[in-house]
Amino acid sequence: MARIAKLNDWIGQAVMAIADAKTAGVTGEHLEDTLRGIARKNSTAYTDIPESVRDAIAAEDSTSASADPARARLAARTAEQTFLPLVARIAKLREWVEQAVLAVQDAKASGVEGEHLEDTLRGIARKNGTSYTDIPESVRTAIAAD
Repeated sequence: MARIAKLNDWIGQAVMAIADAKTAGVTGEHLEDTLRGIARKNSTAYTDIPESVRDAIAAEDSTSASADPARARLAARTAEQTFLPLVARIAKLREWVEQAVLAVQDAKASGVEGEHLEDTLRGIARKNGTSYTDIPESVRTAIAAD
C-alpha cells in the first residue's frame, strides 16, 4: 500500500512536470515520445502508464509565442527525470501485483474467504492513506473471484 501511495506521489510530480514543460514550449508529442521510449526500455506498455499522466500529455499544448528554447530544453529534461522513476516504479508494481494475485489465489485455495481478504486489504489501504480502488484491478478481481 505504501508503494501505491508513493506511486501516486510520482504521478502527481509527473503531471506537474508535464504542465511546466508545456508552458515552457515543449510539445505533447515530444513528451509522449520521451515517455514511450522510457517505457519501452523498461518493458512497460505505454497503456500501463497512469491515465492522468497520459491525459496531461494529450492535453492541448500551451506554448507561448515568446517561449525561451533554453527553458523549454530544461523543462523537457525535468519532465524526463520525473518519467524515469515513475516508469521504473510501474514496472516494479507490475511484479508486485503478479505476486499479490498469486498470494490471493493461494490463500483462497487454503480456505481463506475473499471477504476476509478484502477487509484486510481495505484496512491496510486505509492505514496507508490509499483508497481500495487504487489497488490494481487484477488483485481486486482475484479477491472477488469464486
